[in-house]
Amino acid sequence: MIDLKELYKNHTDNFGLITPDGKESGNGILYTAQYIAAAKRYDQLPTQERNRLVDLYNSCESFPGLLMRAPEGKEADQQGPDDHYGALYADKILATGFAQRFLDHGETGANKYEVREGHPPFWTKALYTVLSLGGLRRVKNVYNQPRPFTFNLSSWMSRFPPLFGIARIVAGKMAYPHEILWLIVTLVKSAHSPKDNHDAKTLAWLKILCTEDKSILVRVVAKYWRYKVKKQFPNGMGEILGEYFQNYDHPSVRALWKIL
Repeated sequence: MIDLKELYKNHTDNFGLITPDGKESGNGILYTAQYIAAAKRYDQLPTQERNRLVDLYNSCESFPGLLMRAPEGKEADQQGPDDHYGALYADKILATGFAQRFLDHGETGANKYEVREGHPPFWTKALYTVLSLGGLRRVKNVYNQPRPFTFNLSSWMSRFPPLFGIARIVAGKMAYPHEILWLIVTLVKSAHSPKDNHDAKTLAWLKILCTEDKSILVRVVAKYWRYKVKKQFPNGMGEILGEYFQNYDHPSVRALWKIL
């Protein structure tokens, strides 16, 4: 039997997040979710470890539902969905409550906008004006860590419908039809993506783990996804992560070998 605590000890940063090499990483929340998947698989989530992980994930929120890359103020540039899928999977397994807090924050919305460096000022203002009806209402689903409740193009997460569908499912709610449709599209696209598109496959895997027990449609597509991906990677997620990390000695490679 694999001892995961021993296996991962040299790939854990000072916060307790899993990393490629033990140093702080920009995607520790995502990598730790992969560890949680392995721990669940090997039944190595005793109460003490579950409580540690719940505290760890909750400490990565700068504001309820607003995710940072790590604890202690590492909020900058956390405006993509990758770590959110990791946090949602952690909520599914550990009941951290993140999914509902994430949805609640999105409902609060933004009542002003900013232009981030590198973003077109005209389109930022134009999109905010349209979405806010000229400032008459708040723009929903804005997740701006450095400046909460402030709209910019990066922090407007409505451009990722599957993220919200998964959050609703993890929170015990019904996902909207268009969210499930977009989720299916992303899974099928991932199944047909080039072999070196490791990001698409690792994220699709977490999306499936979050939802396949709650959706017949996702379950059907997940079987197809696993069939296609296994043709590229016969040794499952372990092999995918070995190429992703460019390190077949990473503990997640061994822990998730042949698991898909």
